[in-house]
Amino acid sequence: MPKSRYTGFAGTGLEQILASRRIRTVLVAGVATNVCVESTIRDAYHQEFFPVMVTDATMAAGPGAQEATEFNVETFFGWLTTGAELRAALLNNQ
Repeated sequence: MPKSRYTGFAGTGLEQILASRRIRTVLVAGVATNVCVESTIRDAYHQEFFPVMVTDATMAAGPGAQEATEFNVETFFGWLTTGAELRAALLNNQ
């Protein structure tokens, strides 16, 4: 879904699409962990979704930013996982 702001929720239909499909958990990956990814995670949390950041599928803009965003997400807004952990969890639920 194209976006024109840092967050995937501003000016898009993402919230409505997720709600109409009864999706509550949002997996988030992308570039600029400390800008776009964190903004999307914060908005997801404030819209009562459960955001999960896939840490090895993100990349921060600037030194130390990845760790800071991971701290913020894990402490305040959601959950952290890796691609391998996510894959294992999905395979175990089959």
